[in-house]
Amino acid sequence: MVEIEIQNQQELIKLRRYVIRGHSPYFEMKKSGDSKFKRVQVNTVQRIVKSLKINPDNHFAFVSQGKIDSIKNLKPYDLSSFLEEGIGLKGLREEILGEKNSISNLNQEFQSLSAKENTLKLNLELLTPKLKKLEEKKIIMAKRKKVNDELLWANKEKIKKEIDEFVIQCHEAENSINSLNLELARFDELLAIKQDKINEIEKEVNKLSKKFGQLEYRKEELINKIQEWQQEKIKAKQELDDMAKVLTQEKTELKQLQKKKQNIEKENQVLSTELAKFTEEINNLIKEQKDLTVKINQNSQFLEHYNKLVRKKENYERDIEENIVKKKEISLDIEEIFQSLQDIDHKLKKNEWFLENPSHDLVKQLDLEIKKLSRKMFELESKSERIRYNQARNLEEFKSLQRSIQQRRILLPSNIILLKEEIIKRGLEHKVKGPLIEYLKYEDNLSYAIESVLGERLLYSFVVNDWDTLSLLNRLKNKFNAYCNIYITKNLTISSYPPFSAEGVIGYLVDLITILNDDIDIKKVVYSKVRNCLVVDSYHAGQELYKKYNFKGKSVTLKGEQIVSYKYA
Repeated sequence: MVEIEIQNQQELIKLRRYVIRGHSPYFEMKKSGDSKFKRVQVNTVQRIVKSLKINPDNHFAFVSQGKIDSIKNLKPYDLSSFLEEGIGLKGLREEILGEKNSISNLNQEFQSLSAKENTLKLNLELLTPKLKKLEEKKIIMAKRKKVNDELLWANKEKIKKEIDEFVIQCHEAENSINSLNLELARFDELLAIKQDKINEIEKEVNKLSKKFGQLEYRKEELINKIQEWQQEKIKAKQELDDMAKVLTQEKTELKQLQKKKQNIEKENQVLSTELAKFTEEINNLIKEQKDLTVKINQNSQFLEHYNKLVRKKENYERDIEENIVKKKEISLDIEEIFQSLQDIDHKLKKNEWFLENPSHDLVKQLDLEIKKLSRKMFELESKSERIRYNQARNLEEFKSLQRSIQQRRILLPSNIILLKEEIIKRGLEHKVKGPLIEYLKYEDNLSYAIESVLGERLLYSFVVNDWDTLSLLNRLKNKFNAYCNIYITKNLTISSYPPFSAEGVIGYLVDLITILNDDIDIKKVVYSKVRNCLVVDSYHAGQELYKKYNFKGKSVTLKGEQIVSYKYA
């Protein structure tokens, strides 16, 4: 519900507007003379407002109580727009703004037109010299036309002569054309005559072609009939051939059947004779069967009696065995008793002091001794268990080491592997041998000695056949930064060293190394590098070798310790 109080001079008018959900809104009015509000129509309210000259659309006309506070709190810009709207200046402002925008647009258009004017002026200035040239050109063209006219007048007689000549030539050409036309007409007549003849000939040809076609068709029909007769003839011949084949087959089958019949008759005769023999044999067998049944019955009775006797025998044997076992047990018990008696007697003999002077603390002393002995026993058992455990562990380690040595594989460095792969890629495997370690076989105890003498660089080295391959392999070695040497084969004779025996000397190192496939190139490299190097079992044996035998070569121990003489070095 909304209520308005309107003061018109001395008269006070109160208006109320009700809005109820589900119903249409309605108005009530109360004048100064009325005691209550009366319901009125909308028209009366509008009439009163109109008589008071109040514009209901103007928001200054009716301001609600709650809206006054919001108007007070408005910002200056919003307040000015609100006042302008109430006063009616908002429309004017919009018109002014519209005019202002149109003026700015006109200014922009004016500026663009002025810019166009300037550009046109520039273009005009640029075109003025061209215009002058054009005018000059027109003057020159007019002069040229006059000159051409004068030239024509000057050459008038010459041109007339040429025209007369052309006319004469035209007359001559017309005469020749007429003569040619006459000849052409004559030729046309001849052509027409010839054409008539050709047409007649074509008609005759058509008639003949029709006859020829009929004859051809007749010929084809006759040929087809002949072919049909031939095919029927061939079919009949084939049928006759088939019949002949069938007859021959039936004849052969008849012969075979006759032969089979004869064979079957012979077999029947043989079977009849054999059947007679079999019947005799069966009768004999029946007789034998009867005799055997009698014997079997007798034997079964005997077998039953025999089984009874065997069972009795087994029972007796079992009883005997049980008695023997009992006897043995009793004898063992007796022996144990005698043994215990002997032990007691022996102990009593040892411990006569106990029998002579028994004391009260004897049991305690015995307990203490028993405890000490048991402690010692426990310690010994623990030690033995520890020893067994260590032994088992060492044995497992030894087995694992042995297994690893048995399954030993040569592990090459990555650079050497790359170099080897590159050699295979380039197809040089028939020219290059290596690395050397793959060609050497030796005992496990010699590994330290061989590694010490040969060295890692030599073991991973390669052997080539020619100088080109050597230079190529050197480049590849530098490329892959491989730690190895490259050797070329030489014409050397390998001579075996004289036998040398001394205490602690195992032998020459070159003799202890076996080379795979007895490769001569690898052998040359190994012999040239190792030379007369002896392997000794200890450093002391190596020293004695130099002192006693004045050995001038190199020696190496199994641990890899090298001893080099001054002369050798």
